[in-house]
Amino acid sequence: MGDTWHWIVAVPAVLLLLWAFGKFETKFSRWQAKRWMAKLLAEIERQRASGELQKEAAAREARQPYEVRLNDLGFEVILRPQPKKRFFAKDPTDDFVVKPRWQGFDSLPIKIAWADVQQVMVYKLDCFTFDIIAVSFLLADEKSVEIKEDTAGFTKLLESAPKFLPGCRSFSDWYMQPEWQAFDQTPRPIFTRVPMPTDAADSHL
Repeated sequence: MGDTWHWIVAVPAVLLLLWAFGKFETKFSRWQAKRWMAKLLAEIERQRASGELQKEAAAREARQPYEVRLNDLGFEVILRPQPKKRFFAKDPTDDFVVKPRWQGFDSLPIKIAWADVQQVMVYKLDCFTFDIIAVSFLLADEKSVEIKEDTAGFTKLLESAPKFLPGCRSFSDWYMQPEWQAFDQTPRPIFTRVPMPTDAADSHL
């Protein structure tokens, strides 16, 4: 009888301890996560203030094999001159993460006039362990060109787009906003050209 009584008392006590430990562990994990996030944000802010982030971004962009160059009439996607590839070294121009895709064009360089842009779509591409943001410029005659965010000149291109494409969403309005869920590949239009009314078009003839 004595042993039975011990078990009756011990089992609830153990369960209570396990429950209390689980509660403590959950709160401690949350506290650790908040502390880690606060340190991370503080480090990012420090690097931004010191200019380290800007230097790192500029260095990374300088290594990219593809570049977007702007002009008053549009933009051009080019392949930069590449150093001689070492034996067995990976060809950076074949990297899916940075390589642009196009339809209706033969090869690079590709020249796009702002006046020919009918729609601009932004979306994410799944790269297995991470995702990247890509932008497609849709033109007339089913032509298009896709540019990925690691392409040199990507940010400048999208920051300049509203200047030449009236009604286009600003870069800061959509890039890296909460609406972008991880691995969400839903295309989102940031610009759609409004057709000119027939009577207005006829008046210019």
